[in-house]
Amino acid sequence: MSPHISDLFDLADLAQAIGDGHVRVQVHPSLPLKIINYTERAQYERVWTDVTRQCRGLIVDEHGRVLARPYAKFFNYGEHPEGSLDLAARAVVSDKLDGCFPRGTALNLWGGGTVTIDEVVGGRLPVTLVGMDEHGELVPATVTDWHRNGRKDHWLDIEVGARVSRMSGSAGHPNRLRVTVNHHIWVNGDYRPACETKPGDRVTTQTWRPSDEVIRLVRASLLGDGCILSSATKPGQAKYQESHSAKQADYAEALRKVLGDCAANRSDTRSGCGSHMVWAGSREYEALGDLRREWYPDGVKRVPADLSWMDDYAVATWLMDDGCRQRFKLQADRICFSTHSFTKEEIERLGHRLTEMYGVSYHLCDDSGRGWTLVVNSGRKQQIQRMWAAITPHVHPSMRYKVPERYRDALYVEPQPGREVAVPREAEVVSVSSVEPNKRNFPSGRTGFDVTTTTHNYMARGVLVHNSLGILYPVNGGHAIATRGSFSSDQALHATGLWQERYAGVTTVEPGITYLFEIIYPGNRIVCDYGDLDDLVLLGGVEIATGMPVQVSWPGPAATVFEYASLGEALKAPPRPGAEGLVVRFPDHGQLMTKIKQSDYVALHRIVTGLNARVVWERLGDGATPAEVCEGLPDEFHSWVRNVAAELTGRRDQIVALAWAEHQGIVAALPDGWTRKDYAKAAGRSRNRAWLFLLLDEKDPSDKIWRTLRPSSDDRPANYSEDTA
Repeated sequence: MSPHISDLFDLADLAQAIGDGHVRVQVHPSLPLKIINYTERAQYERVWTDVTRQCRGLIVDEHGRVLARPYAKFFNYGEHPEGSLDLAARAVVSDKLDGCFPRGTALNLWGGGTVTIDEVVGGRLPVTLVGMDEHGELVPATVTDWHRNGRKDHWLDIEVGARVSRMSGSAGHPNRLRVTVNHHIWVNGDYRPACETKPGDRVTTQTWRPSDEVIRLVRASLLGDGCILSSATKPGQAKYQESHSAKQADYAEALRKVLGDCAANRSDTRSGCGSHMVWAGSREYEALGDLRREWYPDGVKRVPADLSWMDDYAVATWLMDDGCRQRFKLQADRICFSTHSFTKEEIERLGHRLTEMYGVSYHLCDDSGRGWTLVVNSGRKQQIQRMWAAITPHVHPSMRYKVPERYRDALYVEPQPGREVAVPREAEVVSVSSVEPNKRNFPSGRTGFDVTTTTHNYMARGVLVHNSLGILYPVNGGHAIATRGSFSSDQALHATGLWQERYAGVTTVEPGITYLFEIIYPGNRIVCDYGDLDDLVLLGGVEIATGMPVQVSWPGPAATVFEYASLGEALKAPPRPGAEGLVVRFPDHGQLMTKIKQSDYVALHRIVTGLNARVVWERLGDGATPAEVCEGLPDEFHSWVRNVAAELTGRRDQIVALAWAEHQGIVAALPDGWTRKDYAKAAGRSRNRAWLFLLLDEKDPSDKIWRTLRPSSDDRPANYSEDTA
């Protein structure tokens, strides 16, 4: 007698888990059956309750009877929520087994551009794609495995209401994704098979924006020579540009460096007066379109009402563009800003902001009828010295002639180069249609390709998708095989075909037992290589009433069972070349199981999936030395690790030095008897203000600075090759 699902756990708890997005229910396309499975969200959030651990591919009928019950969720050795396991407990130890798109599908590369999936799979390229982390942020996703899954006959075209490819033409379909019916896509906040997608659903696509460093530069430049121009061909987008005379070419080059990946190439020009002009400018972005609408509400540049973003860097940029130093005998040097294009009210607001930041006073001058200029006074208490000390570190060396001589040797705070950042956005599904598997629709063949990445997801033609235990269940007097997430996935259909062709007539299925298989495809290699094996490999059975793992007879291939009598013996087992590890179950402890990854597999998996600059940064931040990071890695990678460590350490030490110099400058400019409030006002909106206050409190900011760094590249070592793996 099959148990009811309410015998496994409280149905109210199940409803809560479904409502929280930790459990998902999949419906059979034609029968009153359901698969209940935990979601990616449960994994990300580590929500391992009785419900989520049991819902690992449960198959139930319309009355709630459990027809198939896989193993409950189990963990790697050392990661069990229950804590340490009994090394002497009786154990059954078995082998641990490793478990599409058409060939022209474009995958989105981190940093811009695309590469086709057949190029990646055919060349086994360890490229870095665009993925999404558990916080919903787009992050680098390195390809760690490549799958050529044979001919596929079940394809869909999913059309969305936004351009999902940057490629010109995009094969005539800039907003269409072709995918097999089982491939998982991020739909309405969860991963679902493509066949469940319908018009009106929301999928995650991507767009690109300049990083904060670029936005900071553009805002600051808008006070002076910078301008934002609307795109002529891309509604809602705009670009930034500004020009300078040839004698300021070094400054223009510095601007281009800050723009980084976002910079656009533009040739030098000659002005109407014959002057040689050099340019700095960006590519077109929606984020700059937003700035354009903020600064040009009626088509003319206007200073926005909110000036809280103005900091020392912005004022220094304003000085370099439209400011000059006014010198007077027996008085401190003043600053004059040419603000002819702004209204008197806007200039007064800018003056008030400078007063807030530095305690200075100002007055307006009528510049011979051309407009108003803003002059910052020296002040009776020489308040302007505080302003000079604060902004000079941000003035480029080639522009230091604009500051008083006493400040010109201040250490230059070089801005971080900007980046082009991929960010997620929602797009509506317009239509979903099946694709006939004929030569016209697939001129290059119907072979399905897939990849595995470090984030277990990636952008294919700008749409977030996901990578897929065969579960035997009774149906119509016979049996079929489902995967944990689908009755009709390609894996499930292929496995059911293998069952019917090879095993249905020669296998007696024990009643009340769920048979579990690893579905092995030719060429489906993760780390372990199964060659040309195309079969159902028996993992074991589960007693449906109790959830207890049991051994069952099977005429086909099965996972090897070893003679280790306890967990302790299994942990001491010698490594097996090319194997992943072991699965250990404890017959005297109910459903308790664990996985043991053998050390050479872990080292190999670490190289294949985890070795990039970001991993080095994370391990160093956790306190590891470069030598400890190198443990288990081939000798030829050691110099690369040391170089990454040296680059990051150098950048951290540079920031510490700059913050210390800025701190000393602030303290030197403050009057006798200054308070913490005075220091805070002087620090203003300095980019280093967090480190400044740590230094003020005589604390070392190094650790906190390290956490804000990122490697300049997430690449693997240059000498990485497939042979390494």
